[in-house]
Order: sequence, then structure tokens, then C-alpha cells
Amino acid sequence: LQSQNYCSIRSIMGKRSSSEIEEEEVVDTEKKSKKEKKDKKDKKRSRDEPEPEPEVVEQVPEVKGDAAVSTTTERKKISEDDFESKKVLFAKWLKDEKDIVLKDLSAEDASERFKKFVKKYNKNKLAEEYYVEEVKPKWAPAPTTGDVSILLFYAYCPTTMTRSEQDAAIAFCYKTLNGLGMTGRLRIAREGYNSTLTGTYKTVRQFTDALRVFHPPTFGKTDFKYVDNLPENQMLKGLKVWPVTEIVTYGFTTQEAPINTRGTHLSPVEFHQAMLDPNTVVIDVRNFNETVIGKFAPAAVALEAGETNVGATVLDPCMRRSTEFPQWIKDHREELKDKKVLMYCTAGVRCERASSFLIHQGIENVFQLDGGIHRYLEAFPDDGGFWVGKNYTFDKRFNHGAKTSVTISHCVHCDQPWDRYQAQRKCGKCSMEVILCKECQKIKPNIPTAKLRCPLCKEDSSKSQGKNYNKPYVPEKVKQGGKEGAKDADSEFF
Repeated sequence: LQSQNYCSIRSIMGKRSSSEIEEEEVVDTEKKSKKEKKDKKDKKRSRDEPEPEPEVVEQVPEVKGDAAVSTTTERKKISEDDFESKKVLFAKWLKDEKDIVLKDLSAEDASERFKKFVKKYNKNKLAEEYYVEEVKPKWAPAPTTGDVSILLFYAYCPTTMTRSEQDAAIAFCYKTLNGLGMTGRLRIAREGYNSTLTGTYKTVRQFTDALRVFHPPTFGKTDFKYVDNLPENQMLKGLKVWPVTEIVTYGFTTQEAPINTRGTHLSPVEFHQAMLDPNTVVIDVRNFNETVIGKFAPAAVALEAGETNVGATVLDPCMRRSTEFPQWIKDHREELKDKKVLMYCTAGVRCERASSFLIHQGIENVFQLDGGIHRYLEAFPDDGGFWVGKNYTFDKRFNHGAKTSVTISHCVHCDQPWDRYQAQRKCGKCSMEVILCKECQKIKPNIPTAKLRCPLCKEDSSKSQGKNYNKPYVPEKVKQGGKEGAKDADSEFF
């Protein structure tokens, strides 16, 4: 009885019975078994998976003499207390991002900004852009080459297309270009075609072959211009093929400038020789934003070489748009009479109708550069002949020039030498494209458009006429010779 009472008291006080203990032991065994199975799976997974590799920055060439040896640098993540080791990079980042100098920040503000820098540095391409700076040599790597090609061409039809023929041409070109994976712009008018396209070396030539088959009378003798071996980033975005009234918008009627009465075509060498004649006038039929970065300057080049014969006079109409050209010719018709008139543009298309307009204005001795500046620079690739500066292009190259070309244009904000239009900024007064250098593009907040002025608006040149529109290119040797030499260059150049 005492024993039974004792057991009852133990059970009332919460002591476990033998059956309860057995149940708990079973549960513990099952838990242990599950844990062992899990450990085995984790070990197996770790054996099957490869060890994580450290992040590596792209190869950076190390130059030794004439040879380049590739080296790799391991990208290391940084912490918020790693300020001293990354102080230089952080200061550079501040200037690039906000144009802020580290010493001008308070300690609290600098700490907060450094945390942001660390987060971006460890998370995205910031590490590649800034960490590599510690190891890459100070040299300019050779431009990369690739399989991208640019195709430039224009073609006037022997007879004007009907509306249905124009529609058929648009449909054929779009279908062919899209099927070849090409990009760019193609304007098709009833009078002809005008294009800037990109593709591979093979596809651009497949397209020109298809055009020759599509309409031999139009494309049988077309001067297709190819620029090959460009990197992938030179591909234009998207494809646009659309109908236009004129392939170059002058506003001419067919009676004012019939295409069958164009000026005489001169090869680049013939054009070069013609510019030596003092009784010759050369007209640049491009817009001012193009002419300001490069132009023909036979007088300036001759003076720089110490020659007394300054050659032809070059006139720049300083047009903001091509529709201003007809009025400029009417205003200067008397100055052009009894002169040998040479005309040029980027690739030749703008001279076709422009030269016809001159002839119908009573100016008979009219010639044009066959293939434009593009072909001229191919003929004079080293010194550029009588060309100075760069040739404006309507693709992602922005411009191109001779091997020894110099920059003759300047940033509209800081006046530093610059000749690339990649900023995509416009004059706050006339909306013409303006040149903004790389450093001015970085200024934060952005320079207001209202403060940007093109050279024409700066000089109030819209009220001027002819050769006083813009500053001529004067070579350094002439500048050093004094004001008299520079004056001679001014009077002959424009």
C-alpha cells in the first residue's frame, strides 16, 4: 500500500512513467537520425559543387617596350572602414559624380557619401571602373576592331518613281534590311535614295547586291561607301525606312533644280588641283555645325607652308539648315558670276541638287567633289591635303579626319579645343547643335540650355552676310607671324 501510494504521489508530482520515457527516447532517436541524414546531404552537396571563384577584373595590358603583356587583377570588395586605402578612388568618384572635392565635405557628410560609394563599388561595375585605375598603365590602347561596317550611299533615279513604285521600294528595302539584321536610316523619295546604315561586313554587301538586282538603272553605277572593321558599339540603333519629298531638304521645285543639269564631277585629285586657282570660289554646302569642326582651307594651308599663291577663296554660307541655301545663293549670285565655282559636302548628295540650282541661277562654271569629303580624305589620308579639322559624320563615329588632323573647333562653354558632338546639346537661342567638351558635360547640375550659345548666335551672325559669318582657321605658323599674316588668311579663306 505504501509502495502504491508512493507511485501515486510521484505521478501527481509530475515524474515521468516508464512508457513516457520510452516515447521520448523514440522521438530523440528520430531527430538524431534526421540530423545525420541532413549532414550527409550537406557533405555530398559540398563535394559536388565547385568552390566559388574570386571576381576578376577584365585583363589590363601592361606595356613593356613595344610589346603589350596582359595581366589580371582580382577585384576585392571593400568595407566601410577601408577609407584610407580607397581615399584616392573615393575622391575621384566624388568629382566624376557630383563635381565635389573631398576636402570641402564635412566629416559626417563624407562618411555618408563613402558608405554610398562602398555600396555601389561592391555591387556594380564601379569596381571595374575605379579599381583597375590602380594598376592600368597611363597609355592609350589601340582602338578595337570588329565586324561592324557602315554603309553610306545616295542614288537618284533616272526617272521619277510613281507613288506605287516608291511604296514598293520602301517595302523591298525594309524587308531586305530587316532580314539581314541591319540598322540605320534610309530615306526614299520619288527622286531617289539617301542612307546611313550599319551591319556586318557581309550583310552590307549583300544589301548593295540586292539593290543592284532590284533596280539596275538606279543602282548599277552607285558609289557605295563602306567603312569596315569597326567595333560593335558602332552599330546604329533600330531601323527606319520612310518616304520623304526630297532626299535632301532644300525646298527646291523640280523646275528650279532639275537633277539632269548637275555640276561637273571632279575626282578628289582634280578637285585638289582646282583649288590652287586664285580665280576659283569654293562653296561649302553643309550646315554650320558641320563646317565649324572641319573645312577646306587652301589659303591657310598654303600660308602655313610658306607659299605665296593662296589659291581659291572658300565661302561658308553658315546655314543652320539646308533650306537657307537658295536665298544665300540669290544674295551672292553677282559675286559668283565669272568665277569657277567648286562645291563640296560630306559624301556628295547635297551638291547634286545644289549645283543644279546654281546653274539655273545663271552660274555656268560649276563643279562638285565626286564622293564628297569622304572620298577626298581617302585620297589624302596622311596630311589631309587642303582639308583641316574633322569631317562631321551622321553615325556613331561623330567625325573622322586625316592622320595628322588638328582640332580647330572649341567648346561653346569653356572654349577648350573639342570636335565631338556626343553631348546632344543645342543652342539656347536657335536650337542648332553645339559642341560641349567632356569636362563641361560632367558639370552638375547640367549647364542650362539657356546659357549655351552657338558661334553664330554669339557673334549675332544672323545679321551678317557671307564671309564674315565665323572665324576662319588660321594655322599656328601664321598666328606667330603677326597680325598682318592672320589678316591675309582671313581675307582669302572666307
